[in-house]
This record gives sequence, C-alpha cells and structure tokens, in this order.
Amino acid sequence: MPLVRHRLDLVLIPKDPELDLPQGAWTHLHAQWQREGWVVEDRPGPLAHDLMIGGFRRLWLDSPGGVVLYANHQGGYRVACPNVQELITHSFVDAVRGWRAGGPRMIECPACGTVHSLESLQYRPPAGFAKWAVVISDVESLEPTPTALRALEGALGPLQMILRRVG
Repeated sequence: MPLVRHRLDLVLIPKDPELDLPQGAWTHLHAQWQREGWVVEDRPGPLAHDLMIGGFRRLWLDSPGGVVLYANHQGGYRVACPNVQELITHSFVDAVRGWRAGGPRMIECPACGTVHSLESLQYRPPAGFAKWAVVISDVESLEPTPTALRALEGALGPLQMILRRVG
C-alpha cells in the first residue's frame, strides 16, 4: 500500500499543453504579488492568505524545457476514454512510456478504437500536460483565492488545477 505523503501541492498549468509562457508575464505577476505582500521571493508574505486561504510554504514557476506530465506523485490515478468513459490506465502508462521515448503524445484507445491525444483523456484525480506550471507548495486549501485566480488567468491565460501529494 502506498505511503500517505505529507505535502500537498497545487499545480496550475495552461489548458493548452503547447502554450509557451507569455513573455514577461510571470515576472510581472510575481513582482506585483511581492508588492501586495502575498509573497516574499518564493515564500509566503505577510498577506499570503490573500493568495491561498490557509497559506502555503513556497511558490515557484516550474519550466522544465518541454512538455511534461503533471500528476499526483503518489499514483493511484485513473485514466478513462473520453468517448466511452471506460478505464484505460494500463494502456495510458504504455503510451506515456512511448511518448517519453520520443513517440507521439497519442494513444490508440483499447476501449473505443479511436486515436486520442493523451491530454484529451479523462483523469481522476486531474492530471495534465504542459510546458510550464505555477506550483504552490504545501497548501492548506485546494485553490487560490478568487482574486489570485483572476490575476493568474489574466496574466497567464486559462489554467487547469492539479493537486499532487509528494513526500
């Protein structure tokens, strides 16, 4: 049985996995949050509760240099076909291995026979592919405040929220 991890991170990724980070957007947004007291460098500022209710330990921009899979590190997620909602987790794992080895980010679905992009599959808990992510580490609540979310999406575009347990 997997160990229960002690840290919960909120990972915000663009809904379009191929979207490059808008030039200067993160630098500008992060500087604004420092002026507002939400953060001090990558740590919570005196008004951090205006960013995340309950607080957080660290905030950063993850920029791995290409598209990666952002998902729960603890495992245990399920992947379903978007057409027939049948679980295809084992085939997904094989497709991800193939993609990481240089193949396409696609899967021939064993449930419906259609070729799907990996990002179009249904994930429980949510997972996604992206070139970058805003990571809010060791959170106490499950999403940013509405004000923070508006600021994030206004600067970076539509985002998807992923929760991941890590140790």
